[in-house]
Amino acid sequence: MALECDYVSAHLHEWIDLIFGYKQLGQPAVEAVNVFHHLFYEGNVDIYNIDDPLKKNATIGFINNFGQIPKQLFRKPHPCKKLSGQRTSIIDAGPLSQAPSVTPIEKVFYQNLDNLRPSMHAIKVYLTPSPNIPMCHES
Repeated sequence: MALECDYVSAHLHEWIDLIFGYKQLGQPAVEAVNVFHHLFYEGNVDIYNIDDPLKKNATIGFINNFGQIPKQLFRKPHPCKKLSGQRTSIIDAGPLSQAPSVTPIEKVFYQNLDNLRPSMHAIKVYLTPSPNIPMCHES
């Protein structure tokens, strides 16, 4: 029921703009504090052409752990849902783009791939799927 409330309906288009829409890339993304490392954007990295094994494993690890930004589906702002009637909301938190302060991008570890050093400890790689994540297999 929470996802069907008027507040969510009134602000869902803002989320769509961030995740699938025009605020995913470029200046609108910068203004919305919605910018990620280039490795996380679809098609921005070809892991098969990374020669350095440390960088290749780190890149694969980033993608496996953090995922990738979905393909941009909308180039213009998504329209707001028209609500039936003028009901008042108990919660009015403002637009989603009003984010709290964030860590400066230059301090984030994945911005410094050239400074990576091999670990002194063994790294365990899990090659089996998590029971909590559904897997899709091509046939």
